[in-house]
Amino acid sequence: KRCFWEPAESLLKQPGVLATTVGYTGAPPNKPPPSYDTVCFGNDYVEAVRVVYDDTILDYTTLLDKFFEVQKPGLSRQYASIVFVTDNNEE
Repeated sequence: KRCFWEPAESLLKQPGVLATTVGYTGAPPNKPPPSYDTVCFGNDYVEAVRVVYDDTILDYTTLLDKFFEVQKPGLSRQYASIVFVTDNNEE
């Protein structure tokens, strides 16, 4: 699989990961939410996985390592590997 389901499922099995959510990101806020078909036919969206984790159990570097073990680069933009951080510690 090259979609967001594989990293979401794999990371959820990792001790310290509390939740994962999949969706789309990357387009201007004035665009309507995309459908799967819209994303597949090309636009500004990419597939995304939001990961909520307990940093007292799982450190950020290990989380990234686990993510890149399962997230393989895709052939189209929708499968780009992009990491959005939530604070300065994750940068």
